[in-house]
Parts: sequence; structure tokens; C-alpha cells
Amino acid sequence: MAIARVALPVAVDKAFDYWIPDGLAVASGTLVRVDLAGRPLAGVVVEVGDASAAESGALVPLREVVADLAPLPPDVLALGVCNGCQMMAA
Repeated sequence: MAIARVALPVAVDKAFDYWIPDGLAVASGTLVRVDLAGRPLAGVVVEVGDASAAESGALVPLREVVADLAPLPPDVLALGVCNGCQMMAA
């Protein structure tokens, strides 16, 4: 099962793992919509892999890819991840 690690606009210093449904094209930098604790949010995929520290039954699927926006370029994504870490450490 493919896993997307998604950065969300919430006050925590980590990204959240979601499973990627079949047929959904997702890569780092892709803008997506997800549910977090029953609340719909937009986020950015920061990593795609095949494993998660969360139990597989606890993962929920990505809701959708924001199709009308291009993925963030790698340098912009790296800048956002770096700034997010610094902001959460302050």
C-alpha cells in the first residue's frame, strides 16, 4: 500500500500519514485534501513511501488531489518543510 506523508496547517511538528487510493497520482509537492479528526483540510505531500509507523488499520485515504494546481517544485517544498520545522521549534 502506498503511503503519503502530508503536512497540514495544524499546530504540531509532524506530518500525517494517509494511504493513497489506487488510481490517484500523488508525488512530493502534490496538494491534496484530507480529513483530520473529522475535519476536512488541505495539505501538501512531503513524502511518498510504502511504510508508516501508524497501524495500517488506523490510516485513512487521501480524499482527493487538488487537480487545478501544479505540484510544488522541490526547492519550494524543501523551503516550506525547513521553515515549518523552525517555526514549530520556536
